[in-house]
Amino acid sequence: MKKLNKKGYLTIEIILGSVIAFAIAFFLIEITAKMISNNDDTFRDTIITTDNALIISGVKEVVENNKDGINNINCNDNNICYITYKDGNTGTLEIADSTVDGSTVKIVKYVMTKPNDSTSYDSYEKKLDSSLSDIKLTSNITGDEEVTDESNIYFKITGKNIFLDKEYNIIIPIDNLKKNNVCNIPSVTSSTNLVNYITTLYNDGEKEVVTNNNIEYNTVSCLGLMNDRLGGTTPNYDAGNIRYYGENPNNYIYFNCDDYDNPSASTCELWRIIGVFEDEGNAKVKIIRNEKIGQFSWDISYVDKANRISVGINQWGPSSGYDGADLMKLLNPEYESNKDSDYDGNTILVNNSLYWNSKKGKCYIDQSFNYTDDCDFSSTGIKNDITKNMISDSIWYLGNWDTYNVYPDQIYKYERGTKIISRPSDGVTRTTTWTGKIGLLNLSDIGYARDFNKCTIEIRDYYDGTINSSESIECLKNYLIKKDNTIASIWLLNPSNSDEFLVWSTAFSATIIHNTTNSDDIFPTLYLRPGILVKSGNGSIDNPYQIDLNLV
Repeated sequence: MKKLNKKGYLTIEIILGSVIAFAIAFFLIEITAKMISNNDDTFRDTIITTDNALIISGVKEVVENNKDGINNINCNDNNICYITYKDGNTGTLEIADSTVDGSTVKIVKYVMTKPNDSTSYDSYEKKLDSSLSDIKLTSNITGDEEVTDESNIYFKITGKNIFLDKEYNIIIPIDNLKKNNVCNIPSVTSSTNLVNYITTLYNDGEKEVVTNNNIEYNTVSCLGLMNDRLGGTTPNYDAGNIRYYGENPNNYIYFNCDDYDNPSASTCELWRIIGVFEDEGNAKVKIIRNEKIGQFSWDISYVDKANRISVGINQWGPSSGYDGADLMKLLNPEYESNKDSDYDGNTILVNNSLYWNSKKGKCYIDQSFNYTDDCDFSSTGIKNDITKNMISDSIWYLGNWDTYNVYPDQIYKYERGTKIISRPSDGVTRTTTWTGKIGLLNLSDIGYARDFNKCTIEIRDYYDGTINSSESIECLKNYLIKKDNTIASIWLLNPSNSDEFLVWSTAFSATIIHNTTNSDDIFPTLYLRPGILVKSGNGSIDNPYQIDLNLV
């Protein structure tokens, strides 16, 4: 019998070491597989990979980013699931081939698109573990059943481990509980302060953060309420004005009633609540008439009577050398004796507080000409002293700017700025504020009435469908400008800084600077005085808020 030399012993040691190492490795793989896969909680069942948690969280994030929730899911045998969301957008989740470093690998891939738009929005992809074979993608929603907000939705990725010949699952549960479309709108059941009621709705609502122009805002999407953070100037997300936003929030209120004891569509007008605003330390509710009172000129001033040319002045309130815009005199009190003269020197009574007093008379109603026409506010004007006493004298902001492409936060700051037109040839001093009763919308009101979940672009862009058609459509779904399924041509309160006779308007479905002598739609806007109470209603068009007259 031969003795093994040192070399022989070394060979045996290498063989034994390899066998032992392989046995330990196999044991560890088996024990790991059992520890991970033998789990009764199917939502945490996984395979041997460090990336499963990333896949689950990644897919969840992009799918749940659609706040309206899922309407339908259809999966086919090609490992593709088509997702239809409640807002009409679609998503595709699939197992696809991809090339990485020259090799073909399997990836989980998601892409979201919008109707009539090939642009990809939310997207995600992640490489699957290379130890998997026979990979399948399915969902528990087949497309034949209704998806409710309480549905237990999940996607499942299955595959076999090529080393262990065992099947493992990646379960991706999807939360469908963000119910913008299913929302319990509370009703007023007893007399309550309207400012406090809206503030409480916002404060108690479930907040979601949205971003516009790199500024984050708190929203309560279920109720269509948001906080503007004073144009993003305050670090406190809840320290600004509370505003209604979206296509059709529940913000209707009966106002300007013949009979406040029996409010109805026949005794009252429908107005919309824009929001709760701070005014010199007082919180006030700002409202706007739901229907226009007609089309009138913003202002007409006689510049060259000899050549019969008229040009307006874009100063809303009284100032040095000027007694205020013609439209301001039409809407507000104390101008009952307002007189003017036509091209021929004839004295006329025009725009003399007719809306405020529900009177008939003459109004400026044409563009580029000094032209008056009959106007009648006997049924559309402020009806009585009860209504007049609810209207507060408030500060209105008239800050100038002259750029088209602006975001809501920029407009808000411009309006409250000190910039005024620097070269007026009319000799009229411009002011940056006006204190009075009835005004018009500011452009910041329109900007902050957008749904920032669906509309992120600048205000000029969202009116111009040629710039970004798909998102512009979403941006136009704005209760302040969309009237009877059309975009209203609305006079705004904002003067332009580029010329002395130009004012901002939504004419022609675009924010434009418009000659004050033009005729655009007038939607009276005002602040209710502090302390107004409501006694019933939930703000819907069928159940508007009703003012408690006994406690006004």
